[in-house]
Amino acid sequence: MTANVCAIVLSHDQPQFLERVLSQLKKQTVTPSKVLIVDTSEKESINSQGFEVLKLDSKTKFADSIDAAINHVAAEGLLWILHDDSAPDERAL
Repeated sequence: MTANVCAIVLSHDQPQFLERVLSQLKKQTVTPSKVLIVDTSEKESINSQGFEVLKLDSKTKFADSIDAAINHVAAEGLLWILHDDSAPDERAL
């Protein structure tokens, strides 16, 4: 089952954390309709696992990153904002 939810994952220089949260998003019993990774890492390369990436400057503040993501997705429906160090339970959504 898919929900009209855009999951926004904020990531900053923690690729091992990002991989974990993306893996957990793939396991959701109700999957988000879209996943957007907002990458403010100084390093150029992340493993997006096929999800869309919005690359921002490494000095972008947290609130500004969220604003940029919201403007980027022009969401219809709900937003689920996650930091890269989270690992939502499979039934979280």
